[in-house]
Amino acid sequence: MPLHIVYYSVEGGDIGFKKLPVSNPRVFVLVEEGGEIGEIEELVGGGENKCYWANAVTEVRHKVGPHGITPQGACALD
Repeated sequence: MPLHIVYYSVEGGDIGFKKLPVSNPRVFVLVEEGGEIGEIEELVGGGENKCYWANAVTEVRHKVGPHGITPQGACALD
C-alpha cells in the first residue's frame, strides 16, 4: 500500500495577481532495511480559478544495516 501525501492549499491568489500564497512542506520518510514503499503526492488547491505556489520536498532514505541510513545521493537497492 503506498504512502499517499496530500498538500492542500486553502488560500489562493487571483489569476494574473503578482503575489501568491506560498507553502514549503518537507516530508522525510525512513524506510527500514528490507522495507519497500510506494508514494503518491497530490497537490490540491482550495478555490476554483485560484493560483498558489507549493514547493514540496519529499526525501526518502533507506536504512541499511545496523550502522544507519544510506548517504544522501546513494542507492541501497540491489
